[in-house]
Amino acid sequence: MARLGRPAPVNSVFLFCHYKAEFLEDRHKWPALTLFLALLAGLAYGLAFFVQATAAALPGIAEKSVPAIIQWANEHHIKLPFTDFEV
Repeated sequence: MARLGRPAPVNSVFLFCHYKAEFLEDRHKWPALTLFLALLAGLAYGLAFFVQATAAALPGIAEKSVPAIIQWANEHHIKLPFTDFEV
């Protein structure tokens, strides 16, 4: 299946919205378009908030998990593919 530059679910959403907009009468198009754009803006805001929260939490997660992973690997005699454990 050929990609159109966006992931498949995004393509499906845009194609569905275009399909539904074709059947709306002229007097119903603008409220529907306004509602769609408001929902799209809300989704974009939520995605940006999620990405920001993830980026803020990642250093703390790495600070706790990397030493635990190194300790577990040493206890199970697993040789790790790096030697600089202090970074």
